[in-house]
Amino acid sequence: MGWVLHWTPFFLMGRQLFLHHYFPALYFAILLCCSVFDLVTSTLRPRIRLQIAAVLVIIAIWNYSYFSPLVYGNPWTKAQCRKAQ
Repeated sequence: MGWVLHWTPFFLMGRQLFLHHYFPALYFAILLCCSVFDLVTSTLRPRIRLQIAAVLVIIAIWNYSYFSPLVYGNPWTKAQCRKAQ
């Protein structure tokens, strides 16, 4: 509910959005991801839960490296921008 309440007003805006508009919703999304992971994997053995968590961490690191030029304002070509859309 907190994620929806923070994210929806900025989604409905007709003007350009910036990264800082999404930060309040990000905190709720992170908490929600952790709760959903715990709920979905609670019946699995600890070793399998750890393996799934490791895969999710690898995906998060890949996303960070892929989108970091956009977030930090590093050089990015138009082709990279279109590919990321």
